[in-house]
Amino acid sequence: MSPVTRILIGCDVRLYSEGIGQFLSGQPGLSVVGVAGRPEEVLQQLEQLGPDIVLLDQALPDSLETLRRARSLRPECRVIALGVPEQEEALLTWAEAGVAGLVP
Repeated sequence: MSPVTRILIGCDVRLYSEGIGQFLSGQPGLSVVGVAGRPEEVLQQLEQLGPDIVLLDQALPDSLETLRRARSLRPECRVIALGVPEQEEALLTWAEAGVAGLVP
């Protein structure tokens, strides 16, 4: 049996998070273990569910602080930011906060 990558989605737009979740759940080797619509839910599920990856919408309130706290709670978990503007300052801010990847 091949390993499964466990994913947590942090996004407050239900249509967006459900669409991403549905798509990813249909991919071999991926499992969406949770969806959180508020920063505190992201952090709570991060601790409870132990995902390998968090997909974090940059439009989520306090998303940068959520990223920093997530990295502190579970440094081995990779956070990928969604919807980050392709501006050098924004990209650097997210990179300095510890994001593993960016999706514009």
